Amino acid sequence: MSKENEKIEAETEKEIDLTIDNGDETNVEVSNLENQLKESNDNYLRLAAEFENYKKRVIKEKEEMRNNTKVSMITSILDMDSDISLAIKNIKDDSAREGVELIASKIEKFLKGHGIETIQTEEYDTDLHEVISILPIGEKKIVDVVSKGYTLDGKPFRYPKIILGE
Repeated sequence: MSKENEKIEAETEKEIDLTIDNGDETNVEVSNLENQLKESNDNYLRLAAEFENYKKRVIKEKEEMRNNTKVSMITSILDMDSDISLAIKNIKDDSAREGVELIASKIEKFLKGHGIETIQTEEYDTDLHEVISILPIGEKKIVDVVSKGYTLDGKPFRYPKIILGE
C-alpha cells in the first residue's frame, strides 16, 4: 500500500470510530429518553389511579353524609313509630286499634320509601338486638320489644331493645 492509501485508510478508520462514538452517545440518549418515558408513564398511571380512588372516596363520603342527614332528620319519626307500636300492643278497643294501625302502616310506608326498614324481632340475634333485661322462662326467645330497631339501605343504625327470655 502506498502512503497515500494508508493515509486515506487511517482517516476512514477515524471517521468510523467517530461514527461509533456518536452512535454510543445516541444510544445513551435514547436509553435515557426511554427511561424518562417509562417514569412519565408510571407517574401518569399512578396519578390516574389516585384520582379514581379520590372520586370513589368522595362519592362514598357524600353517600354517608346523605345517610347521616337522613337519619338525623327522621329520628323523631322513628321515635313516633316505636311509640305507636307500643300503643297498638296496649289498646284494648278494636276500632281505636284499627285507626292507630292505619297510622303505623302509613309511617312504615313513608320510612320504606326512604330506605329505612324495621329490624326483625322474631328470632334473637346477638349482632342485631340490644338486650335490656333477661327473664327466666325456660327457653331462649324474645319476650318483648321495648323499642324497634331500623336499618338504612340494609345497614343497622338503631338496634332494637328487647327483653330476652332464657
